[in-house]
Amino acid sequence: MKAILRLTGILLYVFISIAATSVLAQNYKAVKTDASYYFINTVINDIIAIRIDSVRFQNPDTLYYNFGQIRYSGEGCFTPYGTSWLGDPVIEMPDGTFLFKSINSDSDEAIDTLMIKTEAMLNEKWRFSGYPYSTDFIEAELIPIQPKTSFDVSELPAGIYLYNLTTSESGVLRGKIVRQ
Repeated sequence: MKAILRLTGILLYVFISIAATSVLAQNYKAVKTDASYYFINTVINDIIAIRIDSVRFQNPDTLYYNFGQIRYSGEGCFTPYGTSWLGDPVIEMPDGTFLFKSINSDSDEAIDTLMIKTEAMLNEKWRFSGYPYSTDFIEAELIPIQPKTSFDVSELPAGIYLYNLTTSESGVLRGKIVRQ
C-alpha cells in the first residue's frame, strides 16, 4: 500500500512539474472582440468606442472591423457611417503584428499606419508610426521593466518605449523618449 501511494505521489509530482514548465505566458491581443470598450478624451470632450462588428479571414491575415463612427460630413451634418478611429480594417498578421490605419477625421483619408507587435522579443525595435507629410517617425522598443516573482515563478514584465526620431539638418536621426 505504501508503495502504491509513493508511486502515485511521484507520478503526480512529475506530471505537475512537466505541466508547469510548459506553461506559456499570456499572448496579448491588441484588439479584443468580447465586448464594447469606451474611452473619453477630456481635452476635446469626445467619447470613442471599440466594438468589433465583424471579423474576416483573408489568408493569412485576420481583419477586424469596428462599428461605424459618427463623423462630420459637411455643412453642419454628421453621418453615423464614418470610418472608425481604429482604421478599417485593423489587420492582425500571423506573427502577432497588428496594423492600425491612422485616419484623418475630416477627410476619412488614411494618413499612416500604427504597428504594434504583440509577440516582440525583448529589446526588439520597429517603426511604430510615421508623421504625415514628414520623414520623421516614432520607433518602438520592447524594454524589460522590473523582474517580479510570484508563486515561485519569475517573470519579466516589459513595456513598449516610444522614441521620436527626427532627421536633423545633417541627416542624422535624433531620438528622444516620447512615452514609457
